[in-house]
Amino acid sequence: ISVGSYVQVSAANSVKMYQDFGATNTAQYENSHMRMQVFKVTAISGNTITIDKPLEFDVPANNTSDSSSAIDGKTYYSKVVPLTLVQNVGFENLYITQVMTGMPALDGSSYNLTPEQAKNNYGNLAPEYAQNGIVFKWAANSWVKNVRMFMTGSHPIVTEIAKNLRFEGNTLDGAWNKGKGGNGYFRGSRVWDSLYINNTTRNLRHFTFQWSASGNVARLNNFDSDLNLHGGWERYNLLEYNTVAVPFGHAPGNCTANCGTDGGGAESGQWYPIWWGTGAKATKWSGATGPRNIFLNNTMSKQTTAGGAFTPYYSETNRVYQFGWDRVTGAGSSYAHLATSGGLLADWAANETVDFSSGSNTGVNANCTYSGSLYLSNGTLNCTGGSTNPPPPPPPPPPNGSVQVRAALNADTTSRTKYDIEIKNTQSSAVTNLSARVYFDISEVLASGRSANNIVCDERFESIAATCSVVQYNGNVYYAKLDFGSASLAAGSEVTYKITVRLSDWSNNWSSSNDYSRVGLSSASSVTTKIPAFSGNAIIAGQNP
Repeated sequence: ISVGSYVQVSAANSVKMYQDFGATNTAQYENSHMRMQVFKVTAISGNTITIDKPLEFDVPANNTSDSSSAIDGKTYYSKVVPLTLVQNVGFENLYITQVMTGMPALDGSSYNLTPEQAKNNYGNLAPEYAQNGIVFKWAANSWVKNVRMFMTGSHPIVTEIAKNLRFEGNTLDGAWNKGKGGNGYFRGSRVWDSLYINNTTRNLRHFTFQWSASGNVARLNNFDSDLNLHGGWERYNLLEYNTVAVPFGHAPGNCTANCGTDGGGAESGQWYPIWWGTGAKATKWSGATGPRNIFLNNTMSKQTTAGGAFTPYYSETNRVYQFGWDRVTGAGSSYAHLATSGGLLADWAANETVDFSSGSNTGVNANCTYSGSLYLSNGTLNCTGGSTNPPPPPPPPPPNGSVQVRAALNADTTSRTKYDIEIKNTQSSAVTNLSARVYFDISEVLASGRSANNIVCDERFESIAATCSVVQYNGNVYYAKLDFGSASLAAGSEVTYKITVRLSDWSNNWSSSNDYSRVGLSSASSVTTKIPAFSGNAIIAGQNP
């Protein structure tokens, strides 16, 4: 273990852990590590290591440390394991498909399948060919961008022990196998501090966070399948500004071959835009869903009859829905399994429309509103009963793969904001046609009787010659465009650029409080995703407002 390396912290399962979330079938108890997380080592002193963020669960020495009896009569230990991760791998601008025409089957026949046969069919049509598209296992600081997949064997994208990934602008359509055993997902398993943004999926079984996934953000995606908290103590994930329209045909009972649920057995009913793993149900394959998975400003709907209208679902604007969280205080303070007056919920199926945020039902805290994006931290939190414990901050900025942007505030007053910006090329080839954008809102400038023509971008320092111009983005939001022209940024090199954004008359009518690129910055340089970098017209780091 060394500073900058990664470790996996895994807590042993115990009888008490299972009992606490309502898993009563002892035959399903396992000596394993359902609760785990990958961390980066920031310091070492003797036998003590410091990790880059707090632990999110208790780590007992073994499965009897909480006074539980040993599962299967065996002592099973928690562990901290050093990892060697694959890093800085990206997949961009690809098309992947799996043709199932004339493919030999194990029984000696041949498969001649069409995509239409797999539509709304939640079985495994060709189990021998349940091959995944892209898999991140033991990986970090990597990405998938602008990839289209059509009819993969099983999961188009899957993670398994991965951290700081970014999935952006991908289109995933269909899978030949979407049945028992867990197939055909956009699958976020054992993934931490990663971003899923602007992806479109069609004809898959689920989008999942599962198996201890935490600190992830899914935003601005468009799905026709459910946002599925699949079980295994996934926690502290944020799902915001997604569009989810689940048709009537998206139902577990629609199946023609190799049918069954993820944990075995048959299932009927309908999938709704949200699925939550109860202890009694999800322990068949892992365990209960964990604390504080947050839904905010998603446009979700469910078609409850064939050909019928789509009904809004958890649709109140700005309402913060915290699943697996109590409401003893305004914003809540601790884990709460979904429950009714009769006790812990045994199964989410057939309870999808029950309100667990009021009355004698518990497990969903809907006491708060937030006026913007929790990921961008650009709104105001208000909670009935007080906001003593506001929702957690977003995860560390995931990488885009080719360029890293760091920034600091040199000065920030009522007359100007001074940005010190560093752009580093972290890939193995040069970046050409480089530019970057610093976004700001000029509402206060317009209110003072001035216009965008009064905004000036001063260049204070540049290690590569560049120009700075003010460009309108949307409404009152503008950006200072740093354009490096035909200059090339070599692999491993960086450029420093310092600018001042101000009013031409130096008047005190300037405020950065509503400026997108200002959010999260201080006098100390730090990585930011809010000053995006471009190669030509292609965004290669960060994101636009």
